[in-house]
Amino acid sequence: MNGLRLYLYLAGNTNNFVWTMNPTAYANWLGKDYSKASEARAVRKAIDAGINDLKNNNYLVETAEGKYDFYDNCNDFPEQKVPKG
Repeated sequence: MNGLRLYLYLAGNTNNFVWTMNPTAYANWLGKDYSKASEARAVRKAIDAGINDLKNNNYLVETAEGKYDFYDNCNDFPEQKVPKG
């Protein structure tokens, strides 16, 4: 579910959108109150889990440490970026 939410958030933005993983913006989009510590932790965990889900399904491809390209169709990314294994 975290992967789907993050996918929808990223897909809803325009091409060349740069997201700095701003948990506050993501929390607002989710309808969460990021000022509460418990919700802040939950949002950070949701972001991490969503990133892992999208990476595992080839929607996010790491291009440099902490930098990713997002593909709204997991079959669209270039072959040279296909993880080996």
